[in-house]
Amino acid sequence: MENKPQIDLNVTNDCNFRCVHCGFDSGKVRLGEMSLDFAKTVLTDFKKIGGLKVDFTGGEPLLNKDLIVMVEFASSIGLKTKVVTNGSLCSAEKLEQLKAAGLNGISVSIDGSDYSSFNKVRPTSEMLYKKVVQCVKDSVALGLYTKINTVVFNSNFDDLENVIEQAIDLGCNEIRFCYFAPLGRGVAQTDLVANPEKWLVFAKQKFEQYKNEIKIVNALPMIETSKTSETSETSKTSETGCLVKRMNFLQIFPNGDAYPCSIMASISEPIINLNKCSLQEFWLNKDKMASEYYQKNIQPLFDKYGGCLDFKVKEGFKFVCQARKFCSR
Repeated sequence: MENKPQIDLNVTNDCNFRCVHCGFDSGKVRLGEMSLDFAKTVLTDFKKIGGLKVDFTGGEPLLNKDLIVMVEFASSIGLKTKVVTNGSLCSAEKLEQLKAAGLNGISVSIDGSDYSSFNKVRPTSEMLYKKVVQCVKDSVALGLYTKINTVVFNSNFDDLENVIEQAIDLGCNEIRFCYFAPLGRGVAQTDLVANPEKWLVFAKQKFEQYKNEIKIVNALPMIETSKTSETSETSKTSETGCLVKRMNFLQIFPNGDAYPCSIMASISEPIINLNKCSLQEFWLNKDKMASEYYQKNIQPLFDKYGGCLDFKVKEGFKFVCQARKFCSR
């Protein structure tokens, strides 16, 4: 899959949640709904350039009235499909409709093993939290590939093992951890950033412990220090590749704006607008366009901040790039 094109279709930026960390400020920044015609055009081009699977995301994708038809179309042209959702709008009936349309899997965001922990990250009612958990149960019962997405924060750090056990008890196929980096609404939540070294220790111990019970996926933050330590993942010479330089991924928004990574989608301009240039045309020229984009939008950030975000973890590490790399400061 390394060189295969990958896309996330953000079919809406509307959302019924106001998660404290949302990089896209979903629910507040209005971009309208992705039209069915536009989605079909992008999906058709995506298939032609070698795409294999598509994630329908947002915002909350279930707020787009055409989601089921989009999934059906993608499936009809041979693409594997997944919906990335907060789970609160996923009734059993809706999941049955999505499965009948050809849906292969679902990813549900759960950052706490109980309402109290969950509510710190995704403030909502206890009733909606129960609906989120029920969505996972219904997905498992329908035989859909069921994944839980969990963002790692300082506020839920002590509950993460419980979240793994919850995912196992619910019968999930996979749990994916994403280390929180402050973007969008998250810019005001820097106190939520977990210590990266403590997270690495946890990951090494617990992922090994539970590896035979559930698939655990995580882009471990690379740690660079001036001296090695038992908690360091790598030495000072570790390397991680910028997603823009690889240029095999696009985050596509309802207005046609497409970004080469989620961080750039939060802080920079799009690499292309797919209302003005087709996905096929872009793919033919992607290397040249990616190089120009990197020089214009990313290199200046590294020149100024030493990374793509001007963010220092208070415990003594600086965030460097989308590949979740930190270095001592």
